[in-house]
Amino acid sequence: MRALIDTLNIVYGEDEKRGLVKLYLFSLAATIAIIVFFIVVSLALIAVPIVLDYIWMGELPKALLDLLRWPILFCIAVFAIAVIYRYGPSRREARWCWITWGSALAVVLWLVASLLFSWYAANFGSYNKTYGSLGAVIGFMTWMWISATVLLLGAEVNAETEHQTVRDTTVGGDKPIGRRGAWVADTKGKAQH
Repeated sequence: MRALIDTLNIVYGEDEKRGLVKLYLFSLAATIAIIVFFIVVSLALIAVPIVLDYIWMGELPKALLDLLRWPILFCIAVFAIAVIYRYGPSRREARWCWITWGSALAVVLWLVASLLFSWYAANFGSYNKTYGSLGAVIGFMTWMWISATVLLLGAEVNAETEHQTVRDTTVGGDKPIGRRGAWVADTKGKAQH
């Protein structure tokens, strides 16, 4: 989590301004939140279908619940990533509308990249032959690297979108450029006329 915070600061052009204790407490809280998020997602993907098989509800409610869990999981993932984008970098918080597009893009790209990597690992990857019993760990670490890259790509989209406008994108009252407390909000991009 600390590495993610550091890279988000780089993406947003910020220096770390939080104190050491506050930074490590935030990192710990964010790590716990991510663990809880993965537990909830795992339960939704694995446990809910199993429970629905044992509860006789009829075919229509079961099909409806099976269909609705994907949009709900998508919204939860977009919100979780948006929270990381909003509170991760050491800057004045951006308004939610300026971080939603990058969050949605990151979730879509993460799902596509995860599916493609899963397909690759199942059909072409020979992690067990190459690495022996560490093959699963290497595969997991590769997937984590892909996930982090996609997460940073979404942050780049948010930062550049915010950088290309002269409007105040931070929370609170509107402030002039140079007094907003966030580098991407305090400077204009080259594409701006």
